[in-house]
Amino acid sequence: ADHRITGVAYGDRVGHGLINTLLSGATSGATYYLLQRVIELVQQPARHLKRRVFLSTVNSIIAGMVAVAAGAVAYNPWSAVIVGSIAALSFLLWSKLLLKLHIDDPVETAAVHIGGGLWGIFALPIFRRTVGPDSDGDFTENAFFSIIYRISVGESWRGLLNSLCTAAVVMAWTAIFVALLFLVLKLISLLKVSQEEELRGIDLFQHGEPAYALRIYCAACGEQLQGKTIEQETVGVRTNFPNIVTDAEG
Repeated sequence: ADHRITGVAYGDRVGHGLINTLLSGATSGATYYLLQRVIELVQQPARHLKRRVFLSTVNSIIAGMVAVAAGAVAYNPWSAVIVGSIAALSFLLWSKLLLKLHIDDPVETAAVHIGGGLWGIFALPIFRRTVGPDSDGDFTENAFFSIIYRISVGESWRGLLNSLCTAAVVMAWTAIFVALLFLVLKLISLLKVSQEEELRGIDLFQHGEPAYALRIYCAACGEQLQGKTIEQETVGVRTNFPNIVTDAEG
């Protein structure tokens, strides 16, 4: 956010940033939805899995907003559209990769911020416009360097190198301190809950009620998966699977 709304130029920057944020988010959501539908035409998954496209589309909209945040006031609107489109692809790829690596990300928060944020860091030195405010609050040309506008200038490519270094430092810092945090939690036996709590749902044990009432969800969907329950369709039939609370009353 830009809090210096003291002149015409700065006020325009805030409005410009809002427009670019909306454009990038909307484009990212639309692009993801189309990509996922194309994938479904090829893979033909079960019908209940297709409904997850809506939730992931919302996450893709957030990914687009995250991606454009690094330069919301520095892009031209058409650049924000491109940034949002690529953010959708980045979010989709990271979401699939995390699943392949068996990394727990049930609400796709990691995919949103890695896919959108990492791409946003590299998008800024590529698409940043050369127009910027001067000390008087007026717009002036050639205030910034970017690859798309000044590809032959070394300073433009230096910005991409700076983004690469920034991404590497942030990822290394996060990995080190998160690993230390998880190690401490493991040593004091707070890293994982019991298997029963994990299978039946932590909300039931921590808050006294389930977070997701599966019976209500099934009724809202209007289908029972040809006589199968959600658990049977997604995880298979397990003879040792604990009884799962399926109504709102517990």
